[in-house]
Amino acid sequence: MENPVLLLIFIIFLTILVIIQITIGVVVVTNVSMAQEYLDFELVRSFRSYATSKSDAIFWDRIQIENKCCGLHSYGDYEHIPIPPSCCGYVHQDADGQCLVENCWRTGCRRILANLYRTILKYLTGTAIGLGCVQITGIIFAFYLYAKFR
Repeated sequence: MENPVLLLIFIIFLTILVIIQITIGVVVVTNVSMAQEYLDFELVRSFRSYATSKSDAIFWDRIQIENKCCGLHSYGDYEHIPIPPSCCGYVHQDADGQCLVENCWRTGCRRILANLYRTILKYLTGTAIGLGCVQITGIIFAFYLYAKFR
């Protein structure tokens, strides 16, 4: 049995969800630069505490190995501490286990992580637009059914 009241509640609920999604999308798109600045701030903060924080050291070692990069801008960022083995993939090390300058990766991780951030943002935006289209299609069909039942 058709119940137009429940269908109307569904239409209202789905419309509210689409409005919330659009609002969040506008907020995210208008604050991309602020989010990028925050990401840069956190990268600098965690890199500066590489030698004193085990969790930051683990984070940076993993980033450097997986992305084949070294430091924020280059291996020169490790001016006050020895270049870690993660900057050369734990392969080209001296007898003390330190990465040799001539063997470390030249690319800094900051640019790679910024590109990764932009790529993830593109995928999230595409997914949100796709879901929004599905929701709007659902609203249109629900309106059609509602009009047919009345």
